[in-house]
Amino acid sequence: MDGFQDGDECAFCAQEIETVGHLVLGCYFARQVSYMLLHLLQLDTLILGDGDDVASWWLRQRSRIAAGERKLFDSLLFLVAWCLWKERNVRVFGFSRSAASVNDVVRNLVRESEEWVGGSCRSCHQVSM
Repeated sequence: MDGFQDGDECAFCAQEIETVGHLVLGCYFARQVSYMLLHLLQLDTLILGDGDDVASWWLRQRSRIAAGERKLFDSLLFLVAWCLWKERNVRVFGFSRSAASVNDVVRNLVRESEEWVGGSCRSCHQVSM
């Protein structure tokens, strides 16, 4: 059937079973998106964990961030997951556009972050692509 995922493999790398943990933390495509975004936001010290479940990783990394920036970090995690999910759906269901590159996903992520906060996200405005 055209437009549906044939198996359980990741829509980005087709190398592992698609799970939430793999899509957000394990897949090389998602890791590239996260590394690029963390670098742009000067959060290079945060570490993407192999084999971590998302909740454990999130809580561990969240504790490394200043209390006043944790809400921004939480929103960022949800935004990354949302943008990856949307790109995954383009690839699985064959929507009208072709698959995006890592740079395209990060650009879309930054643009969407500005929309999420009505253009007032201080850290997001410091990122230029």
